[in-house]
Amino acid sequence: MIHQLSHFLRECLPRNTLHPAASSGMASTRPTGERLVFVGGVPRSGTTLVQHILDCHPQVFGGPEFDCIPSLIHAWRTVVSAHDRGRILVFCTREQIDAAFAHLIEELLLPVADAHGAKLLSEKTPFNVGVFTDLLGLLPRCRAIHVVRDPRAVVSSMLRVGIRCREKNEPFPSFVENARSAVQFTMDNLRAGFDAEKLFPQRVLTVKYESLVTQPNATVRQICSFLGISFQSEMLEPQAVRHPGTEEVLAIDNGTWLDPALGLRAIEGSRVTVWQDELGVVDSGLVTAAFRDHAELRALGYRFE
Repeated sequence: MIHQLSHFLRECLPRNTLHPAASSGMASTRPTGERLVFVGGVPRSGTTLVQHILDCHPQVFGGPEFDCIPSLIHAWRTVVSAHDRGRILVFCTREQIDAAFAHLIEELLLPVADAHGAKLLSEKTPFNVGVFTDLLGLLPRCRAIHVVRDPRAVVSSMLRVGIRCREKNEPFPSFVENARSAVQFTMDNLRAGFDAEKLFPQRVLTVKYESLVTQPNATVRQICSFLGISFQSEMLEPQAVRHPGTEEVLAIDNGTWLDPALGLRAIEGSRVTVWQDELGVVDSGLVTAAFRDHAELRALGYRFE
């Protein structure tokens, strides 16, 4: 009787219901992510400005922060680790895991681009920078834009966020609490971005905030060339466009991360040196000491003397 039942199941049920790993050859093709652009960088580096510039292009949909890409990559790492330890071999192959997560990312992001007739989807969440390397490996044709800004300006802006959060009794992460935490967080995220560029030099573009706001035409053209899209003059006026989700994000933010005194500004360089007036001598010295010998920043022209 048992033998007959076994024979019936093998004849009548799809092979993948008997042993998932055995159906790996039937798994759907793994997405390449060729339509996806991930923007990231240390928070307060200018990632929002880059996203708004991209959203001005008719072939790019650049919405508000999706937030969840780093979490999805951390989940992917967990499943891959379980597979590598031999814990879940009965369920799936590594190829199935990668394909499943690649499909999930594309299926969460690309429908809105399709709805707007956009060729590319730009997902800007600063924390993306921490998973650039994983994203570029998982989605072998996606691209990443790493936004870099003078760490003194970054730390100064982070501390201002902490002040606004405390004034409004809003929760805040530890890296905006004090200069030492801000410096360490900045260092870690810069390292992740530069490591990704070293591993995938053709698929990571480093955009220097100071160059973007003082030489916007040349810098935006560089971004367009990297993405294979034509330069559009509208990209130099991001403040003139209503970007999707902006009003909702402003309402949720409650004037903490997005300084209400600044609003959506035109591309201009007034914020490049504002840290000199806002960052105290002690904190400025701490940042300078931490980044004085940072090779990648020095290569970009930053000097900490």
